Amino acid sequence: MVFDKNFATKRIGFIGAGKMAKAMIQGFLKSGVVANQIIASTRTVESKVRVEKEFGIAATTCNNEVASLSDVIFICVKPTNVQNACDDIVAGLTYQELQTKIVISAAAGVPRVLVSDWLQNLPTTFTMMPNLPVSVNEGAIALYGSKIKQHFLTEVTQLLSKLGKVYQVESEVELAYMVGIAGSAPAYYYAMVEAIEQAAKHYALTNVNVSEVVRQTTRGTLTLLAEQAFDASYLKDMVASSGGTTREALNVIEEQHIGDSLHDAMEAAVLKTMKQLSYHLSQSNKPKVATEPC
Repeated sequence: MVFDKNFATKRIGFIGAGKMAKAMIQGFLKSGVVANQIIASTRTVESKVRVEKEFGIAATTCNNEVASLSDVIFICVKPTNVQNACDDIVAGLTYQELQTKIVISAAAGVPRVLVSDWLQNLPTTFTMMPNLPVSVNEGAIALYGSKIKQHFLTEVTQLLSKLGKVYQVESEVELAYMVGIAGSAPAYYYAMVEAIEQAAKHYALTNVNVSEVVRQTTRGTLTLLAEQAFDASYLKDMVASSGGTTREALNVIEEQHIGDSLHDAMEAAVLKTMKQLSYHLSQSNKPKVATEPC
């Protein structure tokens, strides 16, 4: 299977329709992928109806159906459910049919080699780390896959580029690093904005919405950082003149070691992912539970 450049006729399937799957679906639809190219599976009939209503796509409670109807299959379930998802994919396809599919797991900490093994050593198996801004086509997406099938790696990169910037990493360890750097990172920013908004509420303004001021400041600050070829430290110093009010504020931030807290937060995310990698590798030799097709 070789994708046409615009992916105009290919079906994209999601096994699992949680927060990240929904963010990706939203991003694909914003990018121009039409709703009838997308199908997702959910655990219940109620969630199936909600997904169909929210996005206008097809949904099902049967993972086999997603596998059968899709050219690219995203596995977006909890790490502990990835093997069952793979078993469902295999159960719904012949070996020849399986070889025509591309499968991409978005479950943090589940090694690509295991996903491939669970899919009868399917060579077109990838693991990825998206982050929430994929919903607005501004995601930072780490992608890991075998370069033996380089053209498939190129095609998957082209598809995921609809959701943001794709970074091809060289190992599962690098993918784990990307969890701390980008996958979990939106929450760090949101936590900081939340804290600033809470602090700003102490300063009442008659005709101004303080939260709107904070968000506009955040938007402008991050846009400036993204669009200028300056280091964050340089931009910080542009705002903070010696002896000024911003320098006074930064003194408090530095005294309270907020930078150390962010470093520790990133390290915690990476270590959690590394532990998941070790755990899943340790469980890989245990017998599988048989899966019945829908």
